[in-house]
Amino acid sequence: MERSAIILAGGFGERTNGVLKNTPKLLIKTADSQTILDHVFQDLNKNGLDTLIVTNGFFYSAIAEYAHINYPERSLKIINDGKLLPGERLGALGDLLFAVDSERTKTNEDILVLPSDTAYWESFSMKDFLDFTSLHPDSFVTVVYDVGDREKIKRNLGCVALDNENRIIEFEEKPENPKSTLAIVAIYLFRPEHIKLLREFKKSGGNLNSPSNIIPFLMGRGVKISAFLSKGKVVDANGPKEVSEAIAYGRKQP
Repeated sequence: MERSAIILAGGFGERTNGVLKNTPKLLIKTADSQTILDHVFQDLNKNGLDTLIVTNGFFYSAIAEYAHINYPERSLKIINDGKLLPGERLGALGDLLFAVDSERTKTNEDILVLPSDTAYWESFSMKDFLDFTSLHPDSFVTVVYDVGDREKIKRNLGCVALDNENRIIEFEEKPENPKSTLAIVAIYLFRPEHIKLLREFKKSGGNLNSPSNIIPFLMGRGVKISAFLSKGKVVDANGPKEVSEAIAYGRKQP
């Protein structure tokens, strides 16, 4: 089965309260002075995946210029969804469909979908994740991270419960009372049949803002959802505190 990767970078960073000063999250520099894009693209490239970034009109120039200077290879491409204001955005899942349709992605291709604001590489590699997906060929596959504290999930992260085969049996987005300490990470393997179901989800009026919104819909259609367990810390830079954690990601503790 052929595979490619799509990085979703269509957000405007409204929840960071100006911490980034108009810098796209993909270009956050972590503790080793490399950007999130550096780490993610190098990881994907090592696995032979052609990579596409979908962003908006507000951040397109900054990301395209950085990629042109640092990664002139044809295996990294950036497309613009044309949106200039937060109120116009397509949502993460909307951007995914925009990218699939714009690039006429092969109908028999698995698509690795990643966020633009998540630091994970100290805990696992894409090879680890892709190897896991190969063991679960009949599943929609995502990543789960044990944050160790339900308060960190409360009203902030998607929470899951797993069975003894690491399949998601319950999911709740930003719960008031989390049922576990397991948080979902917005890394997914969409198989061709899942893209078809995503189109149905959109047609039915589903909320396209968060990628994890598709999970209850898929579960309702009988799709198996398998969870790869991160071995360590993952940082989703979704707010000012988390942006600071992403900047410090990989820094060795004294």
